[in-house]
Amino acid sequence: AKDVQDSLDFLLVKAKIRAASSSRQEALQYFDAGPATANGRIARGYGTAVVLRRARDFAAAEKEVNQLRARGPQHPMIESLAAGIKRDQGQQAAALDLYRAGLRLFPQYRSLVYGELETLIDQKNYNDALKAVNERLKSGQDEEKLYDLQSKIYAGLGKRLLQHQAQAEVYYRRGNLPAAADQLQIALRSGDGDFYQASSVEARLREIRTEIGPGKAGARDKP
Repeated sequence: AKDVQDSLDFLLVKAKIRAASSSRQEALQYFDAGPATANGRIARGYGTAVVLRRARDFAAAEKEVNQLRARGPQHPMIESLAAGIKRDQGQQAAALDLYRAGLRLFPQYRSLVYGELETLIDQKNYNDALKAVNERLKSGQDEEKLYDLQSKIYAGLGKRLLQHQAQAEVYYRRGNLPAAADQLQIALRSGDGDFYQASSVEARLREIRTEIGPGKAGARDKP
């Protein structure tokens, strides 16, 4: 158990929780008095940077996180924090560079994946965002958050059928099948999309209605 408590992953998560649940003064005092082990020092620096970011003291937060990145070891939580600080300042290009650099090191780390996609959406770079999210979904990374981002991307592109189709998958993964069916019906009434896309939505709607069962909410209003 002590090995787990001394691990860098554990200490960074603990520091993040402490930074989010305490006042700035309390958290900084806590991190100033933190453990002097190698991992403890990294966690103290990380937690301090999180506190400073929350306080919007971005210059101090960047100084802290840049020291962590320079000293090493590399860690996805630190890379994500560095990118997030840039994004908070509206420096979207710099944030995107950092998210992508982090993904080259940690290609499956969710915070980096979502951060890259959200930054592309912030930039209204919907085509690159769509390519990136579709690659994730095709690779089997079947997650509610990815469909939520995909829905936002399609909304930005003005593709209403595909927007509501993606939103249906968000509700489906939350276990809200009636809401998923409703989104698919909205998609079919959107008036855009081609024959193949409409056929795909109709097929998915039939699947979900079958899961819901006859006479249940969400199985109504056949288009």
